Amino acid sequence: NRGCKSTVWRCVSRVLKKSSGIDCPARTIHEEDLQAAVVTAVNDAWARKDIVLPALKANVQSVVDGDTDDRLAAVDKALRDKQAELLEAGKDQAKIDEIGDSIVALREERQDILTEAAMHTELIERLEDLAAFLDEQTEAITEYSEAMVRRLIAKITVYDEKLTVEFKSGLEIDVDA
Repeated sequence: NRGCKSTVWRCVSRVLKKSSGIDCPARTIHEEDLQAAVVTAVNDAWARKDIVLPALKANVQSVVDGDTDDRLAAVDKALRDKQAELLEAGKDQAKIDEIGDSIVALREERQDILTEAAMHTELIERLEDLAAFLDEQTEAITEYSEAMVRRLIAKITVYDEKLTVEFKSGLEIDVDA
C-alpha cells in the first residue's frame, strides 16, 4: 500500500465484497499486532493458570460427566423393546412400518449420543493439551510461534476496541487492540 509492503489480515468477505454480498465492518489488522495479541493472551493464560485451568476443568467435567452411559442404556433398552414389538406385530404392515420408523429414530439417537461423547473426549484432550503446554512453560513467552498457535489457538476475533483470542480448550482471553 502506497509503496510499502506489510502483511495484514482482514475479513474475506471484505476482500471479496462484490462477490460475497456481505459488507464486513471489521477493521484491517497488521500481522505483527495479531501476533502480539496471541503472545499476550498465552502469557495471560500462563500467569493465571492456577485459576484458569481448574475452572476450565470443572466446566468441561460438568459437561462431560453427563449421563452418556444412562442415555445409551435407555436407548438400547428401547431398541430391544421395539425389536420385541416388531416380532409380535405379525403381518400388520402399518404397525411394522411404525415400529421400523421408531427403530431407525432410536438408532439415530444412539449415534448422536456416541458422537456427542466423542466430542467431549476431544474437548478433554484439548484441555489437557493446554494444561500440558502451560505446565511446560517456566516463564512468559517473548516471541510468537506458529507451532504454538496451531497447537493452542482456535480462532481470533477482531473488534474495534479488542481482540478475543479463543483457545482450542474453550478459554477466551480479551486483549486490548
